[in-house]
Order: sequence, then C-alpha cells, then structure tokens
Amino acid sequence: MGLHDSHSEMSETVEKTLWILIALSLSAIEMLLPRIPFLPWLKPGLANCITLLWIVRYGTLDAVLFSFLRTWIISFYFGFSFISFMLSTSGGVIATLVMGICIQLSRNKALFGIIGISMIGAAAHNCTQIFVIYILMVQNSFIFYQLPFMCGASLIFGLLIGLLAPAIFPIIDIRYTLPPFGARSPSRQSIIPEKKASFAGLVFFVLCIGIIFVKSSVILAIAAVIISICVQLICGVSHRTFLYPLKFWPFFLFIAFVYLFFSYGKKIHGIPFITIEGLTETGNQFLRLWFWLQTSQLLTHFKFHTFFFTLLSRAFPSSASVFNAALFALELFPDVLNFSRSKDSFKNLNFFRHPFISIKEYANRHKNLIISKLTNYHNT
Repeated sequence: MGLHDSHSEMSETVEKTLWILIALSLSAIEMLLPRIPFLPWLKPGLANCITLLWIVRYGTLDAVLFSFLRTWIISFYFGFSFISFMLSTSGGVIATLVMGICIQLSRNKALFGIIGISMIGAAAHNCTQIFVIYILMVQNSFIFYQLPFMCGASLIFGLLIGLLAPAIFPIIDIRYTLPPFGARSPSRQSIIPEKKASFAGLVFFVLCIGIIFVKSSVILAIAAVIISICVQLICGVSHRTFLYPLKFWPFFLFIAFVYLFFSYGKKIHGIPFITIEGLTETGNQFLRLWFWLQTSQLLTHFKFHTFFFTLLSRAFPSSASVFNAALFALELFPDVLNFSRSKDSFKNLNFFRHPFISIKEYANRHKNLIISKLTNYHNT
C-alpha cells in the first residue's frame, strides 16, 4: 500500500511537472507575436488552457498556486519584474478563482460550458489587468474605455482556449499511464534564500508599492535618480543597466498617449489637446515607471524569487506535489526553452492556417521531450 501511494504521488508530481512546462512552452509561442504599441499586455493566453484543466483535475486552490509558480519560474530565469509580476499574478489569480467558481457551480447545474467558462476567465483576466494598470501606470479614467475592446478580445481568446483545452487534454493526461519512477526529490539548493538578500529584496519591493502613492514630482525625480545610482553601484557600472528601462518603450508610449491627449486642465497655447496637468502627470508616471524598471534589476540581483518561493511554500503547506513539480520544472526549463526556440519544435507546423492541429502537435513534441528528460532525471 505504501509503495502504491508513493508511486501515485510521484505520478501526480510528474504530471504536474509536465503541465507546468507545457504551459511555459505555450507561452513561448506568444513571444513570436508582435506587441500592439498601445496594448502591450494584450496576448491570447494560450497557457490558460492548462489552468482550466488544472482546476478541473486538481482544484481551484491548487490551480492558484500553479499560476503563482508559473510566474515564479519565468522570474527565476528572466529576472523579477515588479510590473510583470503584478500584471501576471493579479490577472492569473483572479481569472483562476473566477473559473473555479464557475466550474463548481456547473457541477451541480449545467450553467456554463467549458467555452463559456474560458470566456469568463479571459474577461476576468483582462479586466483585472486594466484595473491594475490604472492603479500602477495610468491613473486616468480613459483607460477604462479599453474595456469593451478587451472584453471583445476575451470572447475571441476565450473561444480559442475553450476549444484548445479539451483537444490538448488527451496529450497531457499521463498520470495513470506512467511507468514507475524513482522517488528522487528535486534539489532546493538554488532556491534557498539568503537572509540579508531577502531582506534587501523585500525592502525594494515595498518601495515599489510605496512609490505608487507619491504625488510630488520632486520626490519622484529624486527617487528615480537614487535608484539608478543604486543599480549602478550594486549591479555594476554599465550603460546597459542604466538604459534598461528603455527596453520597455511601449509602456512609456502608452502612458504618454493617455496622459498627453486625455487629461483635463489648463491647455497650452498653440498646442491642441495637451494640458499642463497632462504634461505633469506624464512626467510623474515616467519617473514611477523608471523607478520600477530599475528596481526590477535589484530584485533580480538579490534573488527575490527565492524569498517569493519560500513565502508560497509557507502559505500552501499541504501542496508538496505542486512545489516539487515546480522545482523539477525549474531544472528542466532551460532544455524545454531551447527546444521551444529551435526549428524542430515548429517544423512543418502552420499556426495560421491550421492553428489547432499545429498547437496540438507542438504540445505533443514538447510532451515527448519532457517525458524523456524526466525519465532520464529519475533514472540517474
């Protein structure tokens, strides 16, 4: 009985590892899509089909943890960004909770189908992101004029995810077909937080939140200068680290567009639509965004993701299988990412003419790679 339970637990961990890595590989497809300048956060959210399936199989709270850990793995390899973290986690968690409630209601009464639930989840995700963007970046009511467009996009993306989820499930449903795996535990050495670094990272994270409430242009400018100096002193003097925020120019462009052309106040003579208040708010928000993006480099330097993982493990003490799956996924992610970027993963696939067939085959290729890697990992 003990051996059976051990095998069952390991099979669940292996399946969750596969699902996390498939979700990350589906997100890699979206990196190929061009960003819309005034809607840089808008994307199909292909990985949400895994979230939907996760809720059905493992429950809503387990799926919430999956959403957190998916963001955590990305931040581990690509750096901890305050803005990306807030947008990804807020939208993902709210959408997961909303879909979980809809699924629970539909178990007693057939209120929603999988496509309807997917559409509701996509709408919850997009609306939450708009609200977070309003709080963080654009405290201008004009941002809410995007809601009809975002809800329309939610219907399209939700339909796509709702059709994709049942199509991809047979590929990743491996829990009861796996061969016996060794009970090898994942290494936690790379995610053990250092107390001083964790404290420093926590301080900078709190400062990122605190800067939201600062209204003085002078204080914001001083904060932007000080944080830029800190980055140069701590991360090393480099023009790349100093100019790092400019990589996110679509955010600056969006802020300028909203504040310069849609702010009430005293108009500037000879320049239509632009007001003094609009210029002031544009400058203030530029400084906040600069502060956040510079601070992201410090959060990465102090390995804030390790503190975040420790915090999650204490908040969800009974979810060992998800944490072990995340650690396995963390170790295998570089190989999966390299495969996602290779020609082999896209060979003979046409995502525009045959999107569903192509995505299913893309997922199947990644599944075969991941199972092979997991088998080798547990047998060594």
